[in-house]
Amino acid sequence: MILRSRLTRLQKNFLSLVAATGAVFITYEILSNTWANHKQGNRVEQLNFVNNQTKRILYYNPPSWFTHFNFDQCKYSRCATTTNKIFLTDSDAVIFQHSHLPPHPPFKSSQQKWIFTCSESAYYGDKTCSTPQWRHRFDWIMSYRRDSDFFFGYGDIISKEKFLEKDYDRIFNQKKGLVAWIASHCDTQSQREKYVAEMSEIAKVDIFGGCGSKKCEKYGGNENDSCHSFVGQNYKFYLSFENSLCRDYTTEKFYNIYEYDHPIIPVVMGSFTAEEYLHGAVYIDVNKFRTPLHLTRRLLALGNDKEAYIDLLRRKDSFGALTSQETFKTAMCKVCEYLTLDKPGRVDFNVAEWFFGEEHCHSPKQIGIPRKKRRENINLEEAKKYLNQKA
Repeated sequence: MILRSRLTRLQKNFLSLVAATGAVFITYEILSNTWANHKQGNRVEQLNFVNNQTKRILYYNPPSWFTHFNFDQCKYSRCATTTNKIFLTDSDAVIFQHSHLPPHPPFKSSQQKWIFTCSESAYYGDKTCSTPQWRHRFDWIMSYRRDSDFFFGYGDIISKEKFLEKDYDRIFNQKKGLVAWIASHCDTQSQREKYVAEMSEIAKVDIFGGCGSKKCEKYGGNENDSCHSFVGQNYKFYLSFENSLCRDYTTEKFYNIYEYDHPIIPVVMGSFTAEEYLHGAVYIDVNKFRTPLHLTRRLLALGNDKEAYIDLLRRKDSFGALTSQETFKTAMCKVCEYLTLDKPGRVDFNVAEWFFGEEHCHSPKQIGIPRKKRRENINLEEAKKYLNQKA
């Protein structure tokens, strides 16, 4: 009996040893393969960067979505990217994302082009680039601003090659609500939340998300989610209101209505230069109305005029939108072109003045007007008669 017990313990110890040895071997294999892949990736990078015919682009502090860029589809394709800082001095261009700049710039060789890239508005953008150490370091700009060297925006309006007819009568009849807004950032420079509150004085505005009482799935950065689809199907107007009123600042709140073909008319607040670059797209601009009540009165009238509303939808459906990634592809191809043709950078360029200049962001002026002045030339009773009480 004692012998059998000892044999059992020996068997268990032996099996434990085998299991442990197997685990160590598997771990070794995983680490070996990982290191081999890492070395292979570095070797490919190094080969590209050793080639004197290849223009080398280092993304110094890339966003999480960036790994590399393939230039094969570009007109000028002899370029390669890396995120490995060991290639800093060997790079022809270095891209810096504005929101993750180090306090002090790294070494810059005399032949390099440094590229400043930003996606936030000037009001909410990181201010590190405005410090004396950084403000004169950049040669080119990549951003949503239309005066950038390389336009990289949240989207871009394009004309559709083919128009697809829809059952617009059914689309209109399904819409029981007038205006919807999806938002979770409720205290903004644009004061969009106050604008919506004034609109609500004469029309019902259904607010989804953290800023309102209507609930839907948590926003994950994709405007084709069920919440936006529901709003597109059941409301006539969507408030594409930005958090700040800055030059050229139009985000996915507008573009994705076109990209995903949502059957709804956007009402835009944000950029005061939108007419210059939205290429005839259909939208209603709050800048065209003296107060929120004037805008709301117009929405009430359009929303209850079936023929006029369907005409807007038809015209809207002749446009689509490029994705943000498509604008990035165009921008990167242009970077390669500039490097290949050895185009000069901006002379004595001050990125702080370009990005944070006072003229680039406006303060809201259409809200908070005293009621006596606000009622001039606006008949509230006439506006109310257009209101769909079932909405």
